[in-house]
Formats: sequence, structure tokens, C-alpha cells
Amino acid sequence: METVNEELLRTGSRSDLTIKCEGRTFKVHKLIVSTRSPVLARASSNGFLESHTNVIEHVQYDADTVERMIEYIYTVNYGLPTAPTIRVLNYVPGGNGATANDLAIIGVNAKLIIHARLYAIANYYDIAGLRDLAFRRFKQDIQAHNPEGFIYVIREINELVSKDETRLHGIIHDLCFRNIDTFANDGSFMTALASSPGLQDFTVGLLREVAQKKEGQKRGLERELERKDAEIRRIKEHRDDKATHTRDVLKTLMGVVTPGRRECSKDTGDAMQDHSDADSRPILILRQPPPVNPIMANVYTQSLLNEIAELWRTGEGSDMTIKCEGCEFKVHRLLVSAASPILKAACHNGMRESQTGVVEHKTFDADTVERMLEFIYTRDYEVPWRPTVATGAIRTPELNSDAEEVLVTSTSAWWIAHTRMYAIGDYYQLPTLKDQALVRLQNAAVDPFELHDFANVLKEAYKLIGKHETDFHHMIQTFCRENVIVLTLEKTFMAALAEAPEMQELTASLLGQVTRELEEEGLYSRALEASQKGDLNIARSNAEMAQQRIEREREDHAKVTAALRSQVDHCQAVIKGLMDNVGRLPLRCPNIRCSSTNKAPWKLQRQAHADYGEGTGFVEIQCGRCGHKLSK
Repeated sequence: METVNEELLRTGSRSDLTIKCEGRTFKVHKLIVSTRSPVLARASSNGFLESHTNVIEHVQYDADTVERMIEYIYTVNYGLPTAPTIRVLNYVPGGNGATANDLAIIGVNAKLIIHARLYAIANYYDIAGLRDLAFRRFKQDIQAHNPEGFIYVIREINELVSKDETRLHGIIHDLCFRNIDTFANDGSFMTALASSPGLQDFTVGLLREVAQKKEGQKRGLERELERKDAEIRRIKEHRDDKATHTRDVLKTLMGVVTPGRRECSKDTGDAMQDHSDADSRPILILRQPPPVNPIMANVYTQSLLNEIAELWRTGEGSDMTIKCEGCEFKVHRLLVSAASPILKAACHNGMRESQTGVVEHKTFDADTVERMLEFIYTRDYEVPWRPTVATGAIRTPELNSDAEEVLVTSTSAWWIAHTRMYAIGDYYQLPTLKDQALVRLQNAAVDPFELHDFANVLKEAYKLIGKHETDFHHMIQTFCRENVIVLTLEKTFMAALAEAPEMQELTASLLGQVTRELEEEGLYSRALEASQKGDLNIARSNAEMAQQRIEREREDHAKVTAALRSQVDHCQAVIKGLMDNVGRLPLRCPNIRCSSTNKAPWKLQRQAHADYGEGTGFVEIQCGRCGHKLSK
């Protein structure tokens, strides 16, 4: 049954307020809309223009969103078509930046955009109930999102919903982070992330979390490796301790080297033999001759270069002037034309510069121009280790100054100076200058660097050097990727990365690369875990086999020991019988004084053995009268 509010909405009967949007008119009632929205209540009754004309012109949102908002005001709900379609702007990257054209979004992603727009308009008109309803329905529908085209949902939320509304931003951020492997492998998603305005801050946040995950995964992998290595060492030590203990016991019982000891000795010998063989193999040592400096190889060439360098220092015979930032550089047309096709064209092709002999340079700073000319004359250029470089300021929350430029004095200034040398080498078509600048930057990449002001390095690089310079950009991206964990922990750097439009593409590229590395490390981690698990099982199996072998050896030696003791007991009994028989033999005492025709009584005594103790040595025979000992 239709309620009163639904009937008033459908018929517009007795409406006293009109809301216009995109050529459509919505008849509403002040009393009803004022109870839902404090903003509409003030607009219709507090002396504003709308309170006199009873017409509200709405331009912030589309007409469909306004209609659904009004539907909620009257019915506390809003409807969606079965197969909604939403038109959005599609940004296509091009040579002169991104161009926009219309694109139709359908299905679940269209529903999500509708919910996001209603959430935003609820914030605009302060309709708390609509905001909560849109959030609940967005949270429910996002479970069935379509990765294809989801970038436009992200863009709508970033454009329409304030960053303070962490609920909605948190949902899409968590979803993208959980499915980053899928999104990073989607070329259209990453392209849109790099080219769509307004997504830079979102990309930076995602990059920060992926880098933290990479660091956490790295530490977890290291801990897991340490744990498993410790487990394998413990098993091996336990096995070795048991083997050593058993061998010591057997040695005590037998007084001989056990077969197990001989096995160890054999293994050790083999190992020593292998080592000896390895040591005896000849080692081939390749000694490269020291690099020969082509300048020093020929005295005459060196002399000529010195003379050309002297022309640069003195300016003698110059016939052309290059002006930049109030500085004048006296040069020679013949030399600069031979080095640079661009300067050659300016000198000889009937241009104004060829007639006036003056080139006005406004693209680069005077220091960079001077170093470029120095390179043309000397094939080298000098940059102080701690130069001072002025560059455009990056507007971040940490930067309170209104200055258009900032002075960079850290090692980042050194990076900027060489980056500008690469850029001016590209500008004037000086490939050898570009090569030298790139080599110096590559050398700097392996040295310690300072995080402070490093964002300015990236801004300069992406502002001055075109995408066609793939070697340069590959070097920059590789450096950032290898240091991504350190860089993402620097708040100033991340804030600058989010604010500088020049670095949006770099941020998206880093996100993709780090995600792929994370995926590869995950695969490696799982493979390594499986390998470690296999090694652990092998170690345990070897320990069990060794334990079984030791037990068998112990049983065998116990049997041998028992048999030996039985034989020893038998021998002792035989010896005792022999001793009794020897005592009854009719022997004469060899002592002349004791010797007589009478038979002498004999005493037999078993002496102690040096190794085996009392009663185990030779038998000593003594005369019972004189104590004379017979020979052994």
C-alpha cells in the first residue's frame, strides 16, 4: 500500500519547492526535505535566494543521483535498476597528457558508483541516514565487484568523497591491497592509475602498504629460514651426539676402533682427497690490462685538447655568445656546431641567431649551460660534491612556505645537477654528454644517498626527460624499486610523491613492479619452504636411519662382547687348572743353595696386566723355600 510520502513524491501535489538539475525538475515539499536535511532546511528558510524563489539549482551531481536522494528523503530508501549503466570519463594517456572521453560502466561496478555518488551527496546535504544506507549497500555489493573497470569506482570515490571519510576509502583500499596481484597484472588498471587525475594519493598509499608487506614478508622469510636451519642443525647435532656416545661406549668395552670410526675416517679421507684434488687443479686468473686513457695515449692529441680547453677558459677568438639568466658565455661557432646539430642549425640556417651571433637560452639554468659548454670544449664537466641547486617547490602539508623555489644542498642536489646535464645533452643532441651523465648517476645510485629532498630529484627527472629516454628512466625506476622500503617510510617523500603530478606515472610503475616482486618472492618463499620441508624430512630420515644403524651396531657389539667374555672366562678357568698342575710338577729350584734332592714346593701367582688390570697378566712361579722366581 502506497504511503502518504510516496504519493506526494509521485504526484508532486502541493509542492512548494523545486529542485532543478541537468534540465530536469523535481517538485518537493519544504517541510519534508527540511526534516531530512539541515542544508536544505537553511536554503529554503534562512533568507537565501532559494527561500524567495523556491527554486534550488543543483549543479554538483547528476540528475539521477539527485532523484535517488529525493526518493530516500520521502521513502527512506532508494531503488536501482536491474542492469544499471553509468557514464564516466575515460582518461586515455597521450603524447600531450591524458585526453578524456565517455565510457559506459555496467553491472556491479555501476551499482558501486551509484552508491558512492549517493554517499557523496548525502555528505553534501548532511543526510546521515542516506550516508549510512549508501555505505551499507556499497559494502554489500563490493563483494561481487568486477576487476575490469573497477578503477572507475576508485576514481569516483577519490573525486567525490572527502579523504576524511575513511570508511569508504578504507574499503576500496583494503580490497585493492588484498587483490593487488590481480590488479597489477591488469594493464588497463595500471594505465588508468598512472594517467587518471586525482588517483596519485591513492596510488602512493597503496605503494606504501605493498612496500611494508614486502618488508614483512622478507623478514618473515628470514625468520623461517633461521628456524628451519636451526631445526636441521639440532637434528644433526642430536644424531652426531648419539653416534659419538655409542662409539665411546663401544671403545670402552672393546678397546678398539669401531667400524663406525673407520667409516668416519674413510669419509674424512675422501673429503681430504677431494679437497687436495681441488687444490691441485690449476687456477686460471684473467688479468685485464688497465684501461688506457685515449687522451693520454697520444701527446699530440692531448696538446690539441689542451689548446681547445684554453679557448674555453679565455674566450679568445670567439664569434658567438650564449646568454642565460644574465650570464654570457663566449663560444666559437665552429666548435659548438661540430658538437651539436641544434647549435649548428642556429648558427648557419639563416636564423636570427646566425645573424646576431647571440643565442638566448631559457630552458635550463646558467650553471647547466656552462657545464654543457665546458663538456663541448674539454670532454668533461665538473659538479661540486655539495652543489646548491634551485628547483621548483613541491607543495606538501609539511611545506608551509609560499616560495615558488627551494634550494637543495644535500646529495640530492648532485643528482639534480647530473639529471639536468643528461636533459640538456638530449636537448642539444649531445649523446656523449648523455652517456657521461648517466654513468655518473649510475655510480651515485650505488653510493649512500640522503632521503631529504630526493623527491625533487624525481620531479626534475620526470619534468625534464622524455619517456623516450628509456635507459635513464629504467635507472631511476630500478633505484627507487631497490630502495622502495626506505623511501616509503619517509613521510616527506611520500607526501611529495602524492602532490607532484609529474610523479604519478612513476608511482603507478613502482606499484606494479613492487607487486610483481612481491608475487615472485611469495612463489620463491613457498618453493623454499617446500625445499626446506624436504630437507628437514631428509634430515629426520637420516637421523632415524643413523639411530637404527647405531642400535644394530650396539646389539652386534653386545653379542661380540658377551662371546668375548665367555671365552675370557673359559681361558681363565683353563689357566687356573694349568696353574694347579704346574704347582704339582717335580721341578728343582735353580738356586744352588736351595737345590736338593728333595722336591721343592712351588707357588704360582697371576700378575697384573698394564692394560687389563689384576689377574690378567703372566703367571709368576716362585720357589716355596727360597722365593726364587723362575724365568718367564
